[in-house]
Amino acid sequence: MKFFRQLLLLTILILLILYSCKPAQQGDVIISNINVIDVVNGKVIQGQDVIILNGFIKNILPAGESKLRSLQLLNGEGKYLIPGFINTHAHMRENFSRPLLAFGITTVRNPGWIPGASLGISLRDRLNASEAVGPRMLTAGRIINNSDVFDPTPEQDTGDTGVAGNYLEVRSEDDIRKEVQHQADVGYDFIKLYMGIDSSLLYAAIDESAKQNIKVIGHLKVTGWTFAAAMHKPINTTGSSYRPTRHLEMADNLDILFC
Repeated sequence: MKFFRQLLLLTILILLILYSCKPAQQGDVIISNINVIDVVNGKVIQGQDVIILNGFIKNILPAGESKLRSLQLLNGEGKYLIPGFINTHAHMRENFSRPLLAFGITTVRNPGWIPGASLGISLRDRLNASEAVGPRMLTAGRIINNSDVFDPTPEQDTGDTGVAGNYLEVRSEDDIRKEVQHQADVGYDFIKLYMGIDSSLLYAAIDESAKQNIKVIGHLKVTGWTFAAAMHKPINTTGSSYRPTRHLEMADNLDILFC
């Protein structure tokens, strides 16, 4: 019996020595013993230590497996860690930034900055440089429209976004190409087209955007994304096309699936 007791004590001593020799997990921020939501595999991984270094997750390992060393050690017991949400459609104002982040949104796409186009880039750059509190931001410039074709009045607009009356007006293919070039030069992340853009202006905008290496999004009405898809250019949809049945025949010849 004495031998087995000595063997047990020796084993514990060896394990303690091995544990003490194991290098500590170091991070700027460490969240200990938290439940991690694995959205890839659809499960909850309970009791994990999350090591964050230089703004990135360096390691995730079972709680208690390693010593932890950090100036900011957070106790995550009973809490859950999830990936940040992405809001793909938010007409941003600076006072939206903190509430969005508080609700777990870590990236936001601003589909048209109104009324001051330069403010969109200013806010984006400050957010992305952590000079302002809020999510990472991608932004379009002024929303491009032809009100001769469709004039969005405040009653027809989406309510409190304040976008009605603040569109960048174009009348010709030359107008829209010049505006796409301008917004690309200024440094916006994508171009936003609106309901009054007809098929000829849509073709010109997408063609010029491809030349300028900038993507296009749109809330279309008098034409549809089947026209855009036929060009095989980098496009991205937002909002809706209200009358897609006008162009269903065109879709039959495309290698795409509309959902």
